[in-house]
Amino acid sequence: MKKSRNYLTITLSLLLMNSNAQTLDVDFTGITGNCMSYTGLSETQTLAQSFTAGISGNLTSVKAGLSARVCTETNIMNCTAKIYDGTCTGTVLTTENFTIPTGSALSMYQINFSTPANITSGQVYTLELSVLPGQNCYIDPFTGMEPVFGGWHLENSLNCGGEYASGTAFDPGCLPYPGDYYIQTYVISTLGIIENDFGGGFLVYPNPTNGIFSIDLGSVYESVEISISDITGRTFSSMSFDNEKTLKLYLNEPTGVYFVNVTSGEKRAVIRLLKN
Repeated sequence: MKKSRNYLTITLSLLLMNSNAQTLDVDFTGITGNCMSYTGLSETQTLAQSFTAGISGNLTSVKAGLSARVCTETNIMNCTAKIYDGTCTGTVLTTENFTIPTGSALSMYQINFSTPANITSGQVYTLELSVLPGQNCYIDPFTGMEPVFGGWHLENSLNCGGEYASGTAFDPGCLPYPGDYYIQTYVISTLGIIENDFGGGFLVYPNPTNGIFSIDLGSVYESVEISISDITGRTFSSMSFDNEKTLKLYLNEPTGVYFVNVTSGEKRAVIRLLKN
């Protein structure tokens, strides 16, 4: 529940620094046009998912909902991840090899890029996953040996009741077709979260914003106080919320940089927000 009231002017002295923040992945393109036509992941089946970046900065890692079939010949499936500018006909921005344990059930695997990809808010990018060749598994006496095989799992909001809300919704039992491949992306940016005591689930999106933005606290908090200041330290807006997890806010101010101060008890976060 939102409560508005007058608030004393507070001058914020902020030390600007790079901070790790999750983007909001919006406008997933689904399977059609995603540079692939397969439902599995193997050396002959490459999968890809496009997304629109929520903030500008350096994409340092992604998480994807992956699994790999049991294989007695190897305990890992060696894979490659690529980030393309646009679709997978665009420029490759970064490439990283990673592994998935064979016989693993659906789980969120984090892929860290040694060379981060520089991305821009509002632009489309594509994550492509492939399996390195030469990894074979014995299937049965009739089939013999086949390449190691895995899956990148789908989520469909219509059939499963979930969607990419804040880039975090995920139903591990949801495998319909067609749908979107589930991913999370993480970006280091001078925009976004400067200070955060709320933990890794704390998200701000979109940033930059046209004025409408949301703050996901990661958990429900009994009482939350919000104040918004400009670069001079002038606090021009304040509000409070009760028993909320996601706060939907509107910044009715000119284009520029603003600071959003979030407090709940002893927890505090400071957000550097760009208004387009």
